[in-house]
Amino acid sequence: MSLLAKLKKVPQALANPREYAWVIEDGVARVRGLLYRHGYRLLTRGRVDIGPGFVAECALHVRGPGHVKIGANCRIRRSNLQEPVIVTLSPDAHVEIGEHSTMGGLRVRCAERVTFGAQLLAAKTTVTDTDYGLPGEPVPRARPVVVGENCWLGVETAVCPGVRLGKNVVVSGGTVVTRDMPDDTMAMGNPARSVKLPRKN
Repeated sequence: MSLLAKLKKVPQALANPREYAWVIEDGVARVRGLLYRHGYRLLTRGRVDIGPGFVAECALHVRGPGHVKIGANCRIRRSNLQEPVIVTLSPDAHVEIGEHSTMGGLRVRCAERVTFGAQLLAAKTTVTDTDYGLPGEPVPRARPVVVGENCWLGVETAVCPGVRLGKNVVVSGGTVVTRDMPDDTMAMGNPARSVKLPRKN
């Protein structure tokens, strides 16, 4: 449903909030997203750049001195009561999340570079380019992480330093990814192994 169609339902939602509670919730999430977008940009002097159309169904926590870029039309939500957290460990750290991504409980820790392609779907998952380190401490050795377009990261998964996931990769719940995964595969197990996904005709 388009934004205009949702706005047309606002008077009905106010008159009958039980039936149209989702309209009110979505409106609140969009306003919260707008506040996050402009608030983070102002408070961090542009280090945190959130694109237009950002929808925040829960709190977003961004910490550290590095740079964070979230693409247009992204959405955040809780996953198993966990809110999205992005931590950068150095001023040279860069986290980039592609447009049209949905993040539920995503946790990112970055000392150098972590990149997600467009249309990411992430549940309660952890992605890090370094094995240890805290903001303000000496920056540990980092190995960049790249997650391709249209990837799905399941609940209680982890993507380890130096990993590259191709396009259309599905990481099943409970998986720990310690090595690269090619396009159109499913990663499962601890450590992960790859299974080729069937191609659509």
